[in-house]
Amino acid sequence: MKKFIYRLLIIGLFFIGIDFFSPILESWIIDFYQPEISNVDNMQNNNDWNSVRCISLLSLIKQFFKNDLKYQAVLTVPSLKIDIAVAENTNDAVYQFGAGMLVKRKIDSNSNIIVGAHNLGPFSNALFSPLANNYLIERKVFITNFKLVKEYQIESVSIIFPNQVNLVVNSKKNWLTMLTCTNDNKKRVLVRARLIKTYKFSQLKKSIRDSFYRKKFKFEKQ
Repeated sequence: MKKFIYRLLIIGLFFIGIDFFSPILESWIIDFYQPEISNVDNMQNNNDWNSVRCISLLSLIKQFFKNDLKYQAVLTVPSLKIDIAVAENTNDAVYQFGAGMLVKRKIDSNSNIIVGAHNLGPFSNALFSPLANNYLIERKVFITNFKLVKEYQIESVSIIFPNQVNLVVNSKKNWLTMLTCTNDNKKRVLVRARLIKTYKFSQLKKSIRDSFYRKKFKFEKQ
């Protein structure tokens, strides 16, 4: 079976081209990767939004084998099967296999949480791709550090230009803002979700709790 898949990939790359197959291969690598969820405070790490570049197959492979990324939380949109590791900081490495906070926040604070991640296009379900390719209003979003859970509901979706950063940063307290690029990478999809409630992870419904473990995250040893 594996040989058959490899042959299909080679044939596809030859006849269709690497530009067509790259997002598919990139999505497979991201789905296969197991992000590490750490209890270590990451707030002191560099927050470098300007370093973030579009994902490439080569950059993913390099980071996959380097395997030194640590994230502090997980965000899930169960209805879209989004299960993504979230770091408290943003840089290009973090964005390869997860999401990053544009402004450093702790999950247990009352501040607005602003999370960004890549969109790999309409044929991918990796990272924040589903946010650019589905109807979002009223969908539930959960974010947790596996101690505390914040439950949100999506209230609005808008398309903005890359230079309209003030619209992203100036969001209300206790709201979640999610940001990704449009499929053509010329604009940004800005999603805002209102906080419904906060509670302990142990109080989370089993069906939602299971979604947090759907992707095989690694947990740092205590």
